[in-house]
Amino acid sequence: MSRFDPTTYPGPRPSGATLLYAGREWPVRLGGTRKAPLNVEPAASGAAVLEDRAVRWSVAYGSTASPGRLFDKGLDVRGAVLLPGLVEGWAPVWEARRTASTGAVPLTLIRSPGTLLELWVLGVVEDDTDLLDASEGRGVNYALGRTSEVAVGSRFVLPAALAYGPTLGTRLLADAGDVCIQPAYDQARVGAMVDAGDPVTVGADPLPACIDEGWPPTPLDDLDLFVYGTLMPGQERWEAIAEHVEVLTQAAVPGTLVSTFYGWPAASFGAGGHVHGVLLRPRGSHAAQALYEIVDRVEDVPSLFRRVTVRAEHGVTRTFAAAYAWNDAQGPAPGTPIRSGRWPDPALA
Repeated sequence: MSRFDPTTYPGPRPSGATLLYAGREWPVRLGGTRKAPLNVEPAASGAAVLEDRAVRWSVAYGSTASPGRLFDKGLDVRGAVLLPGLVEGWAPVWEARRTASTGAVPLTLIRSPGTLLELWVLGVVEDDTDLLDASEGRGVNYALGRTSEVAVGSRFVLPAALAYGPTLGTRLLADAGDVCIQPAYDQARVGAMVDAGDPVTVGADPLPACIDEGWPPTPLDDLDLFVYGTLMPGQERWEAIAEHVEVLTQAAVPGTLVSTFYGWPAASFGAGGHVHGVLLRPRGSHAAQALYEIVDRVEDVPSLFRRVTVRAEHGVTRTFAAAYAWNDAQGPAPGTPIRSGRWPDPALA
């Protein structure tokens, strides 16, 4: 069992989706349905620990995303899970204090328009929310409130996810007039600023829709799917998934598109122009399970493609969606770039 070292705050992160149970870490594969989203590998005595229990999910961006700290808090006794997540419009910033429990300078969460933040989503059983509240100092150091939608592991989404964030009295460290954002500032640097005495600080706005008491349910929703090639309506593989989805709208995702030598396209998301395609919505949780199993096979995951989270643009709206990107670990996709980002390539029509 790894223990938490305050000098490393916010601490080491898991290598991927992880179940913490009885002092051990178990790898987790996301799948199944919203009510049973976790598959533990290898099979373990703790594999079924979260089954048939109400799990409460929250955003983890500080030490609660570090397994060692969760062990210290005793949240592994009934089982806890950490899943990779992605949120837009928020940033972790350093507070102007040291915690009583570890002596580390802690982080809190503030609005940051345009920022795309990789973080973690923590799941604990409902019986452990009081323990989590106490360890986070809810009502004193932090308030429980809402953030934005958080994409979870390229498979689920948490709408208006819960997070521990600033109270009215929270003070943030500032440097040259700007708040100190992690990871641009690390624990050693902010610790020196706090210990030097009378640091420059600014106030923080509390999270929206703060919850005074209790923990409301936090159900996972199924993530929409963005397709851009043979899985689009009217294309050769559409019939493989048609019964499982409804067509939402045309959309585009930043990235580049290649027409491969095999007769189908491959996308790389991020830099470049835009990849154009269609947003699909699963017709329910069991349809989503079947959908992603089919598309994982069709796209030969993880050999040829990998499932990723993208920000799909449709009109003035942007939404998280799952998509299948070329696995560039095997080199660039073999083929010809499509400048328009549309497949079939209209230039060849």
